[in-house]
Amino acid sequence: MKQISILVAVLAGTTAAYAQEESPHVAAGSVALTTDYLFRGISQTDNSPAVQGSLEYNYTPWGAYLGAWASNVDTVTSDGEIEIDWYGGFRGEFSDTGIGWDVGAIYYHYPGDDLEPEKDYVEPKAGLSYKFQGVPLEPAAAAAIYYSPDFYLETGDAVYVDGSLGLSLPYGFGLGFHVGYQYADELDEIGDGDYIDWKVGLSREVLGFGLDVSYWNAENAALFCGVGSEQCGGTVVGTISRKF
Repeated sequence: MKQISILVAVLAGTTAAYAQEESPHVAAGSVALTTDYLFRGISQTDNSPAVQGSLEYNYTPWGAYLGAWASNVDTVTSDGEIEIDWYGGFRGEFSDTGIGWDVGAIYYHYPGDDLEPEKDYVEPKAGLSYKFQGVPLEPAAAAAIYYSPDFYLETGDAVYVDGSLGLSLPYGFGLGFHVGYQYADELDEIGDGDYIDWKVGLSREVLGFGLDVSYWNAENAALFCGVGSEQCGGTVVGTISRKF
């Protein structure tokens, strides 16, 4: 009986491994509730809560992915109530170096928004990442660059560069840092066409839910926030999320 049990276990494991090898199609998603939806340090919900969700498909042999992310929005420059980001690209690793790469594009879409100038825009991107193995706190670093030939509100060429660092703390906590630089060509012609945003946050998984508390700030971003807007400035954001 023991030998039969072992044989069954081996066959089951082999079948599972074979099934995994024959299943290159992987789908994943998430839902989240946040106290404020900030994009590059600027509130997109007038400092109010947001419900967000995502769905992504991966074809693992090619490292190809397609996805959509959505959130409610409320800004002084928009009459729409929803933002949908459609994205896709390829990601992988350089041989066995541990250096990850990601090349793709994002289409930011605001359905139901008829105000001018137009909000929809496309942003190609390229990024690198690396997780240090065998190092205290297991640092994970990433950097990316985004370019749009016609940025939000038709503000011409725009570039965004960001970097992040994540640290694994005791008791399952994570400490994250982010800094980004945004530049928009046409805004630079009428004033400050660039600004820096940054955040620091603490996260932890509890009963399968992701909990995150972060402090965000956007420095010198008045032209990007809109006249009379209070969507810039330092703020604390709390988020609870679930992956599936």
